[in-house]
Amino acid sequence: MIHSERILITTESFPSLKPEMLNVQLDERIRPLAPWPEDIPVHYCVHLIERSGRFNSYIVISLPERDIQKTVKPIAETGFRIQQCVPHVAAIAAFTGRLTDDPVLACIFDGSYLEILFAEKGLPYYSQISPLDDEILDFDLMGQAIFNVRQIIDSRFNKSVKKTLFFSKKEMALPDSIGEEEIWRPDLASLLETDHPDIAWKFPELLGAPYVSKDFDCLPSDFKTSYLIQDINRVAASLAFGGLVILGATGVYLSGQKAKVMADYQQLNSMVNSRKEKVLAQLPDEQDVRNIAEVIRVIKAVSKEPPLDSLLYSIALSVPERVVIDELKINRAETEQAEVGPGLPPPDAFTGGAQAVQHSEKNADVFFDKPLVMTLKLVTKGEFQQVKTRLEKAVDLLAMRFNVGHIKMEYREEISQGELACQLEVYGDKG
Repeated sequence: MIHSERILITTESFPSLKPEMLNVQLDERIRPLAPWPEDIPVHYCVHLIERSGRFNSYIVISLPERDIQKTVKPIAETGFRIQQCVPHVAAIAAFTGRLTDDPVLACIFDGSYLEILFAEKGLPYYSQISPLDDEILDFDLMGQAIFNVRQIIDSRFNKSVKKTLFFSKKEMALPDSIGEEEIWRPDLASLLETDHPDIAWKFPELLGAPYVSKDFDCLPSDFKTSYLIQDINRVAASLAFGGLVILGATGVYLSGQKAKVMADYQQLNSMVNSRKEKVLAQLPDEQDVRNIAEVIRVIKAVSKEPPLDSLLYSIALSVPERVVIDELKINRAETEQAEVGPGLPPPDAFTGGAQAVQHSEKNADVFFDKPLVMTLKLVTKGEFQQVKTRLEKAVDLLAMRFNVGHIKMEYREEISQGELACQLEVYGDKG
């Protein structure tokens, strides 16, 4: 079981690709989102959740390889063979899937931090970790944290959480509710095949580990290879020893089997060479690699864009009470037509050799350098001074998060209504 506070869970969509190309795209897209240095190796666990047309949707659990090594290496040095190694979030999600198929929040209190995990049907979708300075769980803060995660889940996944579970590694009385959040306490004895169901409230990952998808196995490949070599050597040694015994007893018989052994060897050698040729034939040619690299470069530029749900959330926080968002439009700032032409690079820019690649790079670079422009209209009703105060406050709050320009305020006395129109500029690199 891998316990790491640097695990990142994301949902991604990619075209159907060979595993080696998919890993390249994962590295390009996920590294900018994660709190890791750029030079450390990262392990990706990829689980397919949906096929839709030309694109596939995946759950991706990412974590530094050295966090995996810190766990598995000491165990391997004791001589034990590790069959499977999974992130704790995958195991806890699998445990919740044994209890219900509904979307759930699992709140895990570990003494030094609080983790809130969103899972559905035994799969992890989102995790948020909050460090605790004094190792004391503030239930008011926890209630606010649960509320914030619910907002994220609703906006990002369009899902409504049905149940909330609470687990604690420390000895403590499990709460019935946290603020307005009711804690679900299912009858574990009737749901789990164990004589000690209450252990689930402290170690849900132990009960969920056997049900984790093999896609979330993050045992390093060098361990799997060493185990395979050990098995081959063991079988070879057994065969060699058995061969010596048989040879001593029935040398004449073995010599008569020489032709059959050579024929089997030649058949095996031919099969290996045939598989080698098939593998080499499936490798992409140089032009495909260039095209994929260009697609990845554009995807990377898109990934630097601030998420739309975050922008809308920031705008909502900047709107005072009794002020309504009447209109919101989001556009890309106009590009210079003489340089790049309108819009995104054309689809055929990714084919046709070096000239097309240079053209598409120029188009995409200039396009994504342009900021997003949000045209916003706010409306509020009331006396002139009340309206003026509210709209000025809205401008001040918006200016704390965005570049605000083209501000225009208007008061319509016949309907006692004030209006504020403005433009907000947001640049890439996550804003």
